[in-house]
Amino acid sequence: MRRTVPKQDMENGQDSFLDVVSNIVGILIILVVIVGGRVKSGLTTSRMQEIAEARQAQNVSEMDFDPALETDPTLKSELDALMAEAEGLKETESLVESDTDAKIDTETESDSETERLLAELKTAEDALMETTAQERRLEEEITQFQLHKKRMDAEHTLFAQEIIQVEARLRMIQAEMETQSSEKKQKEFELLQLSQESVRLERRLEELRTKIQTLVEQQAANGGPKMIEHKNTPIVRSVESDELHFILENGRVMYVPLDELIREYELKIPKMGPSLIQNGKHMEVLGPYDGFRLRTETCLRNGRVDVYWQVVAPEIETIGETVTTALTTQSKFLHHLEKLDPKKDIITFWIYPSGFSSFSTLKEELYRHGFSIASRPLPEGTPIAGSPEGQRSVAQ
Repeated sequence: MRRTVPKQDMENGQDSFLDVVSNIVGILIILVVIVGGRVKSGLTTSRMQEIAEARQAQNVSEMDFDPALETDPTLKSELDALMAEAEGLKETESLVESDTDAKIDTETESDSETERLLAELKTAEDALMETTAQERRLEEEITQFQLHKKRMDAEHTLFAQEIIQVEARLRMIQAEMETQSSEKKQKEFELLQLSQESVRLERRLEELRTKIQTLVEQQAANGGPKMIEHKNTPIVRSVESDELHFILENGRVMYVPLDELIREYELKIPKMGPSLIQNGKHMEVLGPYDGFRLRTETCLRNGRVDVYWQVVAPEIETIGETVTTALTTQSKFLHHLEKLDPKKDIITFWIYPSGFSSFSTLKEELYRHGFSIASRPLPEGTPIAGSPEGQRSVAQ
């Protein structure tokens, strides 16, 4: 496992490194001084060797001295110079020897000091190498720590992004769960309502089954089901156009020529003036027309003319048609209908109690042809009549 170096330990290591470098610099200065002394000693030793060679040469010259040289002043002077130089060399040699002995002693002491210093230098060098190695290790560890820190930062950033994504996903999941929870509650509520409605419908179904069973039993007791025919209720409107009148009685239908009789009355209106002025009223019987007569009474009251009329009909058994015959193609009933326009003309039935059973059959056929029908029920024995107080027919 990698060891994490605290920042304080790194600073302490740098201080130790500076101390070691300072010690090494001091040791190097001492070594430079020692080496300089040794170089100087070497130069002295080489000079001593030259002097020794000169003395040896002098001894040789003394041993081979030729008396004839004394007669040569030049040679003698040179020889004296050489001798003087030799004496100077001897003195120098003695001084050098004494100096050399002192230096040898000094060098001995210096060698021991040097050895000590070298040992210290070796120790310092080892410490320096160890410190350098430790510093390199520390630098490597710092580098590795920085790389590790960068990786950790990158991983932290990535982890933070993943946390944000996970939180967003978690919020979405929570929203979905809340939505699903609300939908689940709604479905549970709907299921509860459906369950309640199902129970209610089952109860209703059971009630209907009971009623159906009761009705089946009642139908069986009454001899089976009976068909009820439904017919649309026609629109009722007041008659403002031409009317064609028929009487229904005893299963027969008979045409009433009321329009023809009224036109005849209108032709006689100019002749009624003197009678109306003299008597205030005028009575007239019109017809016969197909066995029908029209009794009229015209009255003059307060400057207004009122007309009262009454139809005197023949026996229906003599000229009337049965309903079955009336619906055939050659019947008088259909012949009269051909004169009418179904879009604007009206058919009015004056119905006595014995003719109501036939009215539904005729009405259905006339509706099929597009006619509008007006019905006027009459008590038995009551004639067809009209007066100013009367009302217009209402057609369906």
